[in-house]
Amino acid sequence: MTQDFSHALFLHGACTLPEVRHFINTWCHPDDRKALENIESPWKGASEYFRNLAVTEKNISESVEIRDVSQSLRPKIDGIEENLLFKRTFSQLPHEIKLVEIEKIITCQRVVNLDYIGELKGRFPPGLDEEAVFDICMNPVSPVSLPQPVQTEEGSFVFSDVNPNFRFLGGFPKGITKEDVDASLDGGLPVASVVLLFGYDYGAVNAYRIRKRLILNNGCHRLYALRSLGVTHAPVVIQHIDNPDLEFPPYFQKLPREYLIEHPRPAMMRGFFDSRLTARLRMKNRVSNVRISWAADRVYSPPV
Repeated sequence: MTQDFSHALFLHGACTLPEVRHFINTWCHPDDRKALENIESPWKGASEYFRNLAVTEKNISESVEIRDVSQSLRPKIDGIEENLLFKRTFSQLPHEIKLVEIEKIITCQRVVNLDYIGELKGRFPPGLDEEAVFDICMNPVSPVSLPQPVQTEEGSFVFSDVNPNFRFLGGFPKGITKEDVDASLDGGLPVASVVLLFGYDYGAVNAYRIRKRLILNNGCHRLYALRSLGVTHAPVVIQHIDNPDLEFPPYFQKLPREYLIEHPRPAMMRGFFDSRLTARLRMKNRVSNVRISWAADRVYSPPV
């Protein structure tokens, strides 16, 4: 995506009017922003239709079909579950890999980048058989760049990447090496260091299961692309949450926990395929920026 704008599908029927106005003002093409004064009327119709679904499709997200992945893929599942990165990524909750009905997965995402969807489809193998769909969802192959840090001020760096999964991965203490000593531009004798890691998550499509609902955590674009090609079910890493008050944050991807687990008809993947809930717009391309800052103070205390 080298152009400044991409075509996007906006699930505006599931948004409030202030959210719609903010998105169009902040992210959309100038021609779309000019149409902002005319957005209220179509939004009202989409919003009313979405509210009516709470009656006509009450608790439909709880009927999401979940079934076992084919036994022929068992060796692939075993290999993935032995992968160290997979283990570390999904070590906090009980989990399993299941075949899930795409349309009834609850999604927090309100925008799908249609140009990126086209790129994904171009990377899909011809003929989406069961094994190909499994690899798309569980073994994603995506370009990995080497972002260069930019020092924005003393004690602060920014890393940027077009990949939305780029993020800070934590830090750990590390023993000093000769390279660390040579890199000590401020002089002194380094005797301790901390390594800060930036990179990508294990990109398997995954969701949280709370009671009978599945809440998507990662993989919206891949699921949209697959469903648009006629695939109805896809493999998902399901992470089980038994006590949402303790194990699920009060806000998840900017939406309240109560909305996701209690609303009779939250937004689901199927909404992106309903023209009565969506609007097509041109959206600015986004870059993930991760900033890391530090400060050091020296204090004195009695010896322990």
